[in-house]
Amino acid sequence: MAIERRKSKRFNTGDSDFAAFIRPNEPVIVGKIVDISQQGLAVRYLASGKLGEGTAEVRIFGPNLGPTGHIKCKVVYDQILAEESWDAFLVRRCGVKFSLVSQFDSAKLRALMKMGRNLVKSHTPINFTEGRHAAV
Repeated sequence: MAIERRKSKRFNTGDSDFAAFIRPNEPVIVGKIVDISQQGLAVRYLASGKLGEGTAEVRIFGPNLGPTGHIKCKVVYDQILAEESWDAFLVRRCGVKFSLVSQFDSAKLRALMKMGRNLVKSHTPINFTEGRHAAV
């Protein structure tokens, strides 16, 4: 089992909270939040394309909180979950690091994490190499 290298504890939000990724001139990609921290989040989504690494904005929403504003972030990894994918549609998982979070949205994230449960087992990206893991 890999050593946890993230700076912040991650929390499971259950199966009801989502993230929408927004980039200029690209379709919005919506996925289910796998886990979240003050530093970032991981999302599972279904798509025929790739979200891809780089900057984006994300809005978080669900029954546990009203939608956040546009949170600036960086996509750290985006990988195919081959065992869950089929035909032209791929189930993907991406990790996001928040770049700029307003005080209002930071309070919403803390409330969401307070409702969640601390994750016991960590997820290690497929392309993990010892010492080079990107902290999310």
